[in-house]
Amino acid sequence: MKKHYIILLIATLIIGTTIWSCKKDDLTLSTDFTNKINLPVPFLKSLKISARDLIEKLDSASSEYLFVDNDSLINFKYDTAFSSEWNDLVEFNELTAENNFDISVVKNKNVKVDYTFYDSILVSFIDGQRFDSVKIAEADLILDVQTPPSGITGNYTFRLPGLVKNGSAVEFTNTDMASVSEFHATENLNGSWMYFDQKDSNSYLIIEITVEVYPSGGTPSGSGLAFQMNITELKPDLIFGYFGSMDVIEETQEFPLDFFESLDLPAEIKFKAMSIDIGINNYFGVPLGVRVDSMVFVKEGEEPKQIFIDPIEEIKAAEYGDIIVPVHDSILINESTADGLMNAINSSPEKVYIELVGKINPKDIDTTNFIAADNLIEGDVTIKIPLWFNTTKYIRNDTMSFKIDTAQLKYVEDVTLKFNFDNSFPFDISAQAYVINEQGDSLGTVFEARINLIKSPDNPAIGTYREPKKSSLEVMISSSRLLELYRQDGYNIVLNSWVQVGDYDNDIYVKLLSTDFIDVGLKFIGSSGELN
Repeated sequence: MKKHYIILLIATLIIGTTIWSCKKDDLTLSTDFTNKINLPVPFLKSLKISARDLIEKLDSASSEYLFVDNDSLINFKYDTAFSSEWNDLVEFNELTAENNFDISVVKNKNVKVDYTFYDSILVSFIDGQRFDSVKIAEADLILDVQTPPSGITGNYTFRLPGLVKNGSAVEFTNTDMASVSEFHATENLNGSWMYFDQKDSNSYLIIEITVEVYPSGGTPSGSGLAFQMNITELKPDLIFGYFGSMDVIEETQEFPLDFFESLDLPAEIKFKAMSIDIGINNYFGVPLGVRVDSMVFVKEGEEPKQIFIDPIEEIKAAEYGDIIVPVHDSILINESTADGLMNAINSSPEKVYIELVGKINPKDIDTTNFIAADNLIEGDVTIKIPLWFNTTKYIRNDTMSFKIDTAQLKYVEDVTLKFNFDNSFPFDISAQAYVINEQGDSLGTVFEARINLIKSPDNPAIGTYREPKKSSLEVMISSSRLLELYRQDGYNIVLNSWVQVGDYDNDIYVKLLSTDFIDVGLKFIGSSGELN
């Protein structure tokens, strides 16, 4: 059975359900007479359908996008989320240093020689970024040192003044190079801090190596101290510095707008409003500039409609503390801030693409930023379209079949259908019905062309509840007419219906409320003749 929802309550759901049931069902006009009856024989039927009922009957793929706001207005809503993590803003590769230093001794003299060497590890890999300090969540340090295996003795100390664990700089010492020429050490750095030196707009972790060497007899087998140091599996907890001005969120969000099709909404409906709300929770101590580069509305077979949004919204940086409270802000895009937005949505697009960009430090003012690595910049984009619309151009055509019981038709003089409507939906419905044969040839109308079948309330454009408007209709079909239709194979009724909401050309719009309903009362009255 074809689903008829929301706006399509008009016509087949109202008229089809109450007169001819659903499209695949047949109507049998018959009465059961056992004696002479000249009085009317009524058949009563009533039906009440509310807008909320219709929402609940939608399949889940469509109903999940509909909600009722505090003003009882039914809305379509679709949202999606996005986020940015610490490694979208900064880059920490595995920190590695290796070098070879000359530790020659004085030949033929038992003289101590002191050496001090410095090396460094570059930790800033993106132009314009500066790192001041990092608290380490997880990391391991691995150090390997090789000295000449013979002919030299002494000691050395590897010290990292900027790597602090339990209040002291991390260091490693070999007190006897003559016995230990290959030195290996590891250190767990969880909970440690790294403090960086700045030079030439770059940040470095400094390594300091002090060496004391003596000849130990014979010719030394070498004069080099070679080392390799790695800080592996580095996961920061907190990062302080200035992280530069760059795009860290570059997202193209896709929103399917197939609710136009799933709700069977025609292109002739014009919506009054649409909004796109971009909400941001900034947990990072970095100001964030958010902008929508463009929105592209796409419909197969048509040129995409592109809308550009000028404003850039700056989300302030969060403040550092034991508990980091995010800064929340939002950007609202609607028909007053985006030229062409309503023309685009009223083209019944199938999808809309939103290009979203987030830039840290948009003013590029050097200050101290911070990141707590277990936090995020998180946000969501919500498209909302209230069912606030108008239309006068929607015409619907439905074909329904019926049967005529000729065995009892001779006992029926005529059939009268009496309708009573209580309608609070904000639209008028007019209709025309005619009978066709199997070849599609018209056999005449059932009732006068385009009668005003159902009327809207007096003030359909205002309020959160509307008093229903009463209207009624009577249609009489004679037995001779029924017999004529039977002889002409007239077993199908075509129902054309027109919906009018406000004034399409003068932009008068109405709202579809969850409190809207239509109450239909239907009475069949068959007048019989004399039994023979």
